[in-house]
Amino acid sequence: MKFTLPTQETNPLVDDGSVGQKTESLLGKLQPEAAYFGPVAGKRGGFIVINMEEGSEVVTKLEPL
Repeated sequence: MKFTLPTQETNPLVDDGSVGQKTESLLGKLQPEAAYFGPVAGKRGGFIVINMEEGSEVVTKLEPL
């Protein structure tokens, strides 16, 4: 899954340090195989690799987002 984060909405979370806690909580729920963070199309973002047995798991796995 490729994702981007809106800069203006994310800046306060970066400034107060809570972005790390929120990311850790989200990754704990998703249990990804791998996660990569960095610029995506000029925005904050990254890629998360999730193993799914069935296509129907997309809804339950990605609902927290």
